[in-house]
Amino acid sequence: AALADQQCKSSPCITIDVYYESLCPDSIRFITRQLATTYNGLKDHLNVNLIPYGKAN
Repeated sequence: AALADQQCKSSPCITIDVYYESLCPDSIRFITRQLATTYNGLKDHLNVNLIPYGKAN
């Protein structure tokens, strides 16, 4: 995923593991509205791992 491809540029670095269902509307909404916005503002301090889980395809 695009967010997971970036490496943290600061120390300490905050790692966030996001477990999501790829076709779940709530997961999609969270990633596009909450996570992406937060990541764009703090990308130098975050390392985000996107992990498909549950009924993910």
